[in-house]
Amino acid sequence: MFVVNGEHRHFWLPTGEMTPLLSWENHGVKLVLKGETFGSPRGQTQWFGNFSVFADHHEVIRVNVRTGAMKLGRDHKKLENQTLNTVEVFVDGNPVTGFGKVKSERGQDCSITAAKLPVRLIGHAHAESVDIDVPGLSMTISSAKAGKYESNTARQVRWAHLNMKMRSSLPSDPSGLVAELAGFNPLSKKSKEYLRVPEAVKEHRLKMKSKKDDDEEEEEQQQQQQQQEGGRGKSGKSGKSGKSGKSGGGVLLADEPDSVFDLP
Repeated sequence: MFVVNGEHRHFWLPTGEMTPLLSWENHGVKLVLKGETFGSPRGQTQWFGNFSVFADHHEVIRVNVRTGAMKLGRDHKKLENQTLNTVEVFVDGNPVTGFGKVKSERGQDCSITAAKLPVRLIGHAHAESVDIDVPGLSMTISSAKAGKYESNTARQVRWAHLNMKMRSSLPSDPSGLVAELAGFNPLSKKSKEYLRVPEAVKEHRLKMKSKKDDDEEEEEQQQQQQQQEGGRGKSGKSGKSGKSGKSGGGVLLADEPDSVFDLP
């Protein structure tokens, strides 16, 4: 999901491929922001699992969502104050395991600052954020659980992902998908393809809509039955219909991806 000025737009990228998202030039240096997504088995949902910044074709910063059981392991909780648990960070190809600021030697004025997010959890571990500052652009990448699985912690961890929020305006004369979605440039043919709803998503939405309609029909039947029972003097049970309504709302939420690319 792409958010700019509060307006939401869905887009779908090739999963498992590093895709250029934004390009710009600063004092003769070409910078490129790339992202890689991963998806659910049937392809109905995808999330960002990696963001990277390149300077003159050299990767200077990379942030990956960490995979594996570490986010669920209670044994790692004692280490969370010293080491990153939910993200993997690399500067100039070298791993960054702790919190604080690290500067790139390969990219001038390129740095990251990693921090823990105490109020957000992924399994038993705290989510983490990485502030990225490069010439012409500042952004924050944060790890997040898959919120669509409200009552399944294992799935929240399995599909943990990265969100991005821009802390600055876009650089001058930007190009690429992000610049086009933000309205700087007309949509290219390739960007229009990214906005096209995949068949797997269409099928999933139809399935969810059908399920929602069935839930609403069942709720209506229950309400009618309760009204009839109430007419016979069996009042006081109508309040139970709220549970069915909550289920219908859950279906709607489940159809919305929660991986976000956010611009101010």
